[in-house]
Amino acid sequence: MSAPRREDLRTFSSDGAMLCSSKSSTRKSKMTNKADHCFAIIRFNEKTYMSGGVMAVVKGTESAQRALNDFEWCQSQEDRSSGWRYFLEETDLQPGTDPAKATKLRQLRLDLQESQAKSF
Repeated sequence: MSAPRREDLRTFSSDGAMLCSSKSSTRKSKMTNKADHCFAIIRFNEKTYMSGGVMAVVKGTESAQRALNDFEWCQSQEDRSSGWRYFLEETDLQPGTDPAKATKLRQLRLDLQESQAKSF
């Protein structure tokens, strides 16, 4: 099992804008004042663009980064080779929300954003 690559660690705001990337030197400064924010850990396939849904909802940047690292550390080499990755996304969901429920809510919000964007 290989260690996660640092370039795969990204954080997104709820509107989809990237807040930070581990390649960015400003990562720490942008994330420090987000200790009371909640983050969803999202699984996706970078080869097929399929979503694997929300894996967990966690409060605080340090806890979110630790949980993200845990998911990556436990990931099998086969899973990683087939393209599955994880990223953080800021959310207003409560920490500990059931992943299936969080996935449905996130998808509803994404669909709503898409339909609103099409109407403009």
